[in-house]
Amino acid sequence: MTSILKLKAFILLMITAVFLAGCNNNSSASTSDNKTLVIAMSASNIPSTDTTPTEGYEGYRFVGHQLYDGLVNWDLSKADVPADVMPGLAESWEVSPDDPTIWTFTLRQDVEFHDGTPFAADDVIFNLDRNKNPDSEYYNASVAGGVLSYLKYIESYEKIDDYKIQIKTTEPYSFLPYDLTFIKIASPKAIKEHGEDYVSHPVGT
Repeated sequence: MTSILKLKAFILLMITAVFLAGCNNNSSASTSDNKTLVIAMSASNIPSTDTTPTEGYEGYRFVGHQLYDGLVNWDLSKADVPADVMPGLAESWEVSPDDPTIWTFTLRQDVEFHDGTPFAADDVIFNLDRNKNPDSEYYNASVAGGVLSYLKYIESYEKIDDYKIQIKTTEPYSFLPYDLTFIKIASPKAIKEHGEDYVSHPVGT
């Protein structure tokens, strides 16, 4: 047997041994006495705690959706059907019957960030500016880059009143609520207070 074949045989033997060891551990962990749920994570690093977590969707699954809400959230309450969107920080939304590019979002009231500051329309505008407006003092190119594809159909946005905002899309775009599940809302107070160190002090709702 050549050295290459010996090496391949050795590697195959090691893989088999690891696989069998894993099977043995799984069988012992699946007994009715063991109540521990182990969830694997396919990310290569610990996700950032900013509003656009690193490590792809795993970052959102383990960090983003846990720390923050969006105007629209995913309904993850049912295991037997695909997830759909549900109201988040917006309790409802509607498309203008006269202009299908105009979306009006009515915000939930009596919501507070984890730092105790009240949530309102100004906070949504602040976060959209942080993601989309390079002229904003708090624009963050790194954060914006993480959600660029979810913002590309948003042409403009504005505050209507304290609990209502309006978003205009570049064209009729029915997937806007789905895109907004990835635009997370952080506390402007925390971002202003901690600056570049915000990731060490994340604050959602």
